[in-house]
Amino acid sequence: MNSKILGVALIAQFLSLSSHSAMRCDRAVITEGSSTYDVVSSCGEPVFQETILQPITTYRQAYIQSQPGYDSQGLSQTQGTSVEVAEPEYRQIQRWTFDLGSGTLLREVDFYNGKVIDIRTTRRAN
Repeated sequence: MNSKILGVALIAQFLSLSSHSAMRCDRAVITEGSSTYDVVSSCGEPVFQETILQPITTYRQAYIQSQPGYDSQGLSQTQGTSVEVAEPEYRQIQRWTFDLGSGTLLREVDFYNGKVIDIRTTRRAN
């Protein structure tokens, strides 16, 4: 009975690890939050590096003024509405590409402020 429980626990742990971005290099596992030092010391130097601009959206409050109107006493009243306006911004991401050996797919690791924020598996170039 204990071996069945242990087996189920190991499967659950594997499924939870595979649902997050992770990459195995030698005996280390690189995950989101790992530093550039951790990645280089575990996986070696990448085969390609690039800096990309990643779009992020921020919102700010804006006041839109409508046509002036008049109140019951004939005085000018300015009316308007407060709305949220999306403003595109960009952040610089370092993208490193790793070739982990023959028969494997390429791995792309994105860094922001020196920490891993995303790990993807990509196809090999033709």
